[in-house]
Amino acid sequence: MALGPHPEFSWSASRARTFRYCRRQYWFQYYGHWNGWEDGAPERTRTIYRLKQLQSLATWAGSSVHRGVANLLASDRQVADVVDEIHRRMRNEYLNSVRREFRKPRRAKSFGLDVHEYGLEVPKERFTRMWDNVKTCLETFPDLPHQAAYGAARAAGGFAHVEDPDERDFDAKRFRWDEIGDFPIYAIPDMAYQRADGTVEILDWKTGRAPTNRPKNESTLQLVLYARFLKARNPELPGIHDFEVAEVYLPDGQRFGARLDELQLGRATQAVSESVEAMRGLLDDRVRNVASEECFELIEDRRGCRWCVFRAVCPGWGDGGAAPGEKS
Repeated sequence: MALGPHPEFSWSASRARTFRYCRRQYWFQYYGHWNGWEDGAPERTRTIYRLKQLQSLATWAGSSVHRGVANLLASDRQVADVVDEIHRRMRNEYLNSVRREFRKPRRAKSFGLDVHEYGLEVPKERFTRMWDNVKTCLETFPDLPHQAAYGAARAAGGFAHVEDPDERDFDAKRFRWDEIGDFPIYAIPDMAYQRADGTVEILDWKTGRAPTNRPKNESTLQLVLYARFLKARNPELPGIHDFEVAEVYLPDGQRFGARLDELQLGRATQAVSESVEAMRGLLDDRVRNVASEECFELIEDRRGCRWCVFRAVCPGWGDGGAAPGEKS
């Protein structure tokens, strides 16, 4: 994918969530950072690019679990070995973040946590609880039925997919949905395989607590996108109505999902179409995907701003300094 003066328009469920939450945050994430990797870029643009790379504690924990599960699925390694490897990696990432390696010239993509960017004091107990949850998710996974089912599909020579969390080729994560438009959509499932009866099962790992007020047989827009992605990338698979999609909460193994039907597919098509139109409606130039910062309004309820990674450059955060109780 060639880089131009403006970013390519694309769509994803996470992009849509950001747009709904705060349109200025959306602009920072998908437009304001552009060309910030260039040495001659304006300082604010380079700062936005650096901030965009940072992770929250929750994102860091989630990505670590996904990496560990992928290692378990792709090899015959013992779970204890994978847990130890993930622990070592997280310790090294933490130390790099504490040293603020990401602030050094041309090191913007080095691992960094937003708490260290903003000098926040995080109690040691919080890191301990976070690691305990990561460890629990990894140790619980082999006891769930999914690893054996995935292995059986591979052994039978059938379709079996697991996402590589370290994949840096964006083309591997995108597909075209002609009914929506001629632009890429990003969506790649954590795991998928074809059962003996022909059904394609798609699974999305969750590392938090399972919801208490959600129907168990409900699918999400993200899950429908995963099905669209796999079918577009693997046309030899059966029709999308033979896809079963689910979120699995690893701490306790609870599953939320359903077999896809016309109602779910129709709702997903409408939701994506409306989201795309809302996004493009704020552009200066739809063809070149040009977006001006002032066209993307700030969120009205500012209570969530203290957790936004872009608050150092956002005019809605006053002078861009630290929040009360934070250390600069």
